[in-house]
Amino acid sequence: RGVRPEVSLLQKDPSSPVTCHATGFFPKGIVVTWQKDGVDMHSDVEVGETLPNGDGTFQITSKLTVKSEDWKMNSYSCVVQHKSLQDDIAVLLEEKNIRTNQGKRSSNTVMRESS
Repeated sequence: RGVRPEVSLLQKDPSSPVTCHATGFFPKGIVVTWQKDGVDMHSDVEVGETLPNGDGTFQITSKLTVKSEDWKMNSYSCVVQHKSLQDDIAVLLEEKNIRTNQGKRSSNTVMRESS
């Protein structure tokens, strides 16, 4: 059946692109899309390669470049489709769902990728 991805939204600062990060999944095949008001977006989106983690699982990132005032007025979601999931994972782009390195919007811990 596979191993389910963990999905999080990351942003360095308010002017940076928002990154949708899916990690810890197996097998490798995965689809990560951004949707605006429920419709797949093809512009302003940059999908990275699927990369191996050290434990046999995989990770992938997809970046969305839109102004924060734009995503506050519209409904943007990162949608992940994977074999291990019965239903797609959809994470709504809103401030409470974003992890930052500044710690202003979340706790004061700095999120570092565990190597």
